[in-house]
Amino acid sequence: MKFGLRALILLNLTVVLGCGGGPKLPKWPDPVPASGTITFDGKPLVDATVSFTPLEQTQGKGAVGTTDESGKYELKSLGPDGKPKTGAIPGKYRVSVSRMVKADGSVWKPDPKNPGGPMNFGAKEELPRQYAVESKLVADVASGKSPYDFKLEKRKK
Repeated sequence: MKFGLRALILLNLTVVLGCGGGPKLPKWPDPVPASGTITFDGKPLVDATVSFTPLEQTQGKGAVGTTDESGKYELKSLGPDGKPKTGAIPGKYRVSVSRMVKADGSVWKPDPKNPGGPMNFGAKEELPRQYAVESKLVADVASGKSPYDFKLEKRKK
């Protein structure tokens, strides 16, 4: 009976502690370079956040980039280990573009020294809902298919 109890305890410890030394990470494909340009009414959109949210069977957590002075962005994503990687995992994505502006007209940017979201600073979305909140923009990311350019316009009345 002693041997049976020891074997049961050993089996339970093996199950609880695992054999691999930690949680098993998902196996996602490697990200591929993904970049593009965003314009708004024909002009480069500066300091906008471009978010690629996975659709259908696309793996991963999505990808994000910020536009520069010429409206160009480069996507970065998180790997299964939580570490940032350049690019996006191949697949289909919903694309949203956001630009939060404070009451003084300056663009809100995340600041690790000053935590809190844009609403804490009185920032509001500058772009029409059709791009930021209710986006119907879609991109199919695949190796060698960059750039992913989007020409945004004010909502027609």
